[in-house]
Amino acid sequence: MIKIKKITKILFSIFVLILGIYLTKERTFPNQFEVINNTNKFQFDRKQDFSGATLVNLDQDPEQEVFISGYGSSNLLLKRVKDKFFSIDIPELSDSEGLTFSVTACDIDQDGRDEILILNRPEATKYTSHSRILKFVNGKWKDILSKDDPIIEAIKFGYSAACIDRKGDGRYGLAISNENGKLSYLEKRDSTIRDIAESIGIALKSKGRSILGIPSAGGNVNIFVGNENGPNFYFVNNGDGVFSEKAVEVGVADPDFNARGISLIDINHDDIPDIVYGNNFGPVRLLEQTREGKFNDVTSDEMKDSYAVNSVVVGDFNLDGFEDIYLNNIRGNNKVFARYENDWYELNLKVLAEKDMFGISTIAGDLDKNGSYDLLNTHGDGVHFPVTFFSIDPVNKWMKFSIKYDSGGIPRGAIIRLRTSKRDQIRVISSGSGRFANYDSELIFGFLPNESVTSLEVTLPSGAKTEFKEKFKMMGTHELVVRSPSL
Repeated sequence: MIKIKKITKILFSIFVLILGIYLTKERTFPNQFEVINNTNKFQFDRKQDFSGATLVNLDQDPEQEVFISGYGSSNLLLKRVKDKFFSIDIPELSDSEGLTFSVTACDIDQDGRDEILILNRPEATKYTSHSRILKFVNGKWKDILSKDDPIIEAIKFGYSAACIDRKGDGRYGLAISNENGKLSYLEKRDSTIRDIAESIGIALKSKGRSILGIPSAGGNVNIFVGNENGPNFYFVNNGDGVFSEKAVEVGVADPDFNARGISLIDINHDDIPDIVYGNNFGPVRLLEQTREGKFNDVTSDEMKDSYAVNSVVVGDFNLDGFEDIYLNNIRGNNKVFARYENDWYELNLKVLAEKDMFGISTIAGDLDKNGSYDLLNTHGDGVHFPVTFFSIDPVNKWMKFSIKYDSGGIPRGAIIRLRTSKRDQIRVISSGSGRFANYDSELIFGFLPNESVTSLEVTLPSGAKTEFKEKFKMMGTHELVVRSPSL
């Protein structure tokens, strides 16, 4: 009996040892990818306190240009020529007399070409420029806000902006968070730009940092505002373009932390986008949206630590059909969380760490047009740093989709659902956050081996759906046109 007990004890010890080794061993991410620092593709040498960044087509050629707000100096405009990026000077956009904090592109007059909102700050007396909305008129960019317009005063502490189709009628407006005042919503109707935030239910006061349009299951676009020193806002679209604030009810108030960057993500391959956002020195939140419009916290243990997050961008970086998360942090190492099936892995990609560079904003998209993701980072927080550029080697098959209205405009807030032989994948044409996280309007999809596409469906903010069943070619860009509700 004693011998049996001794053997049992030894076997149990071996079992515990094996279990401990299994539980503590480092998991290996199955679809590794390589990141290359391609900052040398920038043909300029400029360091400054850069802030927001976005993509906008400045010259109506097939490619968007990079617009980086230069806080404390002129803005930086980049155009790609072959495999290099060159700085170009457009005086009205460079705005050397401004103190540009944030920039957002939005077609507010439905003419098929984006206008550009430049949010300038009033802090420094040597900068005389007010905030602007610039429209391309007769070969030049013209400010369509007058200096004595009451809107200028309302948005003088504007922080971020999003381009929102609130009624689903194809007409877009600018929802603007405010660091020291009420939110604004600028809309152009009858040739006049008005701030209608009060009448549509979003004119609440907060220290708003980020703002983003969040499509619901039916397509209507709701508005998330990430606040500092108070709960976040979540404005639910009542279906008529008027909103009700319901952050507590839907589960995104998060009152104990300071929200920064936010992005949309496809967690569970349904037809509803989910969200991920970062808190400054607080936990990352990964929230799955239900069909009823509520959010369940499904944050993995790997990303629950506190990070000094500014920008959160999402992309299928290794092109396996599962979206990954990149955190551009203002303090400490940047982070990459890669996903495969239902598991998350923190990757040690030292080239992206930028520990001492004070990250501000990130653009994610195929900036060099080779089919895979690139990441463009800006840095600042009162210190002068360069803009950095990283390319991710394409390791799997991919498709890109460029979707436009028949008017030529971009259907921001539209849900793109790609049905394949293995699953559904969704992407959303981002409404932009104006400062922290911005995206190429061309959408990238990656695939597992032997995965084929059966159809693609576009759901507009109106709820209208358009299905495309043509045979899409792998490793190519497909241009699709949907009918604008405003025509």
